[in-house]
Amino acid sequence: VSVLYWGAATWGGGGVTMPTLEESEEILGKLAAAGEAITDAEVLKMIQASEDAPRFLENGNYNEQMFTSFLKMVVEQLNSDQVHEHTKTRLLLVLNNCAMFKKARDLIFNAIKYIDVNMESSMKVEGTMPFDSELGRMSEHMLVLLCRVRNYKVRAVEVLEFAEGNVQFAVQLLLAILLKEPPYEFELRVNCMTAMLGFSHPSTFFTVEESESIQEKALTDFEEKVNHICKLTKRLIVIRVVAQAISSPHLMQEGPVTPVVHVAVMSTMRFITNVYNYATQQATSFRQHIVRSTSWVEKVVLPYICKLIQQIAVSFEMHNEKISVNAAFNPLRPPPRPCQDLPKEVIQGLICSLRFLGLVTFHMGSYGRSIRFINSFTYDLLRLPTDLFVARNIKLYAALLQFNVNIDSLAGEDSLPQAEHLPAECTSESLKAAMATMLRGLDLKSLTKLQAAFHSTVDTMLAHDVASFAVIDGLINEVMQDVETGKTVQEEVAAGGEGEFRLLGDLPDPTKTKMVQADEVDDELVPVIMDDKLVRPASEIEPYQLAKTEDDCPAKFRCSLNGHLMKNPVVSPYGHKFEKDTLEAWIKQAGNTCPFTGKPLTMSDIKADHALALEITSWHIKKQASTNEEADFDVYEF
Repeated sequence: VSVLYWGAATWGGGGVTMPTLEESEEILGKLAAAGEAITDAEVLKMIQASEDAPRFLENGNYNEQMFTSFLKMVVEQLNSDQVHEHTKTRLLLVLNNCAMFKKARDLIFNAIKYIDVNMESSMKVEGTMPFDSELGRMSEHMLVLLCRVRNYKVRAVEVLEFAEGNVQFAVQLLLAILLKEPPYEFELRVNCMTAMLGFSHPSTFFTVEESESIQEKALTDFEEKVNHICKLTKRLIVIRVVAQAISSPHLMQEGPVTPVVHVAVMSTMRFITNVYNYATQQATSFRQHIVRSTSWVEKVVLPYICKLIQQIAVSFEMHNEKISVNAAFNPLRPPPRPCQDLPKEVIQGLICSLRFLGLVTFHMGSYGRSIRFINSFTYDLLRLPTDLFVARNIKLYAALLQFNVNIDSLAGEDSLPQAEHLPAECTSESLKAAMATMLRGLDLKSLTKLQAAFHSTVDTMLAHDVASFAVIDGLINEVMQDVETGKTVQEEVAAGGEGEFRLLGDLPDPTKTKMVQADEVDDELVPVIMDDKLVRPASEIEPYQLAKTEDDCPAKFRCSLNGHLMKNPVVSPYGHKFEKDTLEAWIKQAGNTCPFTGKPLTMSDIKADHALALEITSWHIKKQASTNEEADFDVYEF
């Protein structure tokens, strides 16, 4: 992939003899000896010659001393105050072309360490000049070069240092590279996403010690930065562009998920989650934007999940067996062998994906329910070996159950539009039977862990107020009681259509899928209709009480109405605190009445609790500050 298309258009086919590395080094040597600046004509020849980096660098057989001398003299030209800013930009293009050759990167990295303040001043001056669309900005080419010579592992703190602490400029620079047309190489765009993830994470702005006692101004500044990122991401439809870059061909090719695709999908999901968690403006519309104006879920997340499940099936030697939907649980002969060689990113990817789906489908009404039509992967995961896989991955299955609550998959099909198109394995009856059998295969210790993880909502959202929550929560309690009392129950058989067969991890047949598709439009966002049929909390008198969870979330951070971890807390005249969206939904369905006192209550009566909102954000930051999500991806080589 060439970093420069303009040079080829200017010089292509003109019969001009392109200089070799040796000749280029000689040209620069003569200029250095004479104390002269390089001309545009000479640089343009080097640009076109270096576009074929392997040929220019003799497929790695170049004289290392000669190449080092060449790089040194290029840097000298970059540091010279006699060289015009546009010429320096073109010299960066020469270095960038050479950096496409992996073996040359260490030498280039060592050379650019000697770039001095004159070059930094030139970048600032060039940034004030009229933009040349064919040449691009010097700052962009410099950051691209840094990403390449660092093997696509530049972090947000390094980009921030490059931008001299200007977060807005740093983010816009990353997005300019990410959205470039024609696009840069996929690995470079992925590095941009991991850096964007860093800018949405507290560890870029707060140390662990600082997170223990964050001042209100610092907290507000951080929220404003995330709000800016949220607005830019929506306005520039960043996630749609990333989805298009990942889905084809990277998720369509045969075989396991490659490391670079894994990093791309994981970093983007974590980025979206962080932006939602920390944005104080338009956070709900940001979630709606993801499902309404991009195809991220349908074209990336779901195929990614299915490919990971296929990897699990292969590791258990289950991929050669067709699974009958209406047969008994796990009808495999011989039994699956223990899974010993499953990469850790498979489990990490599934947990992250399921939590992400829980976040974007939470109270998303018809959109969330439409996901039921492509929810075959839930059935696949429930049918994996209980002792060899389920019991060892409790957090994964807790996330799976939470996601199924949010799409209300166990609420039956009576009110589901076009229910006749629902695949057999996606019906409430099939899923409930498979869940029951999976749960009965666990011991009491595993069930207790699963119950606690199911109620934990630090990393996702859980709709306690839809029918499926009561069904799944009740099912877990029922099985735990049976295990405690030693009661045995005959295994339920999943109901399915006669003759329906599928392989683990297969994507549903798109011709039979009837769901709400992302519109991918550039016009003003049309909000998703949040028409969930909410059910009354279990307690009719007292505010909602949650079961014991693993997340150590203070009780005052949870909505009185349904126990959700609040994001935009409001307080009523009667002293109860609610999540604003939840109370709005309650009043819309139940009328202008307080859910606990029965007294009149309208949205105009409530007040925002800004102090509590800051407390919740501070708590989130403390939980995350000790982690560095970008560092998770350093082990991968692209």
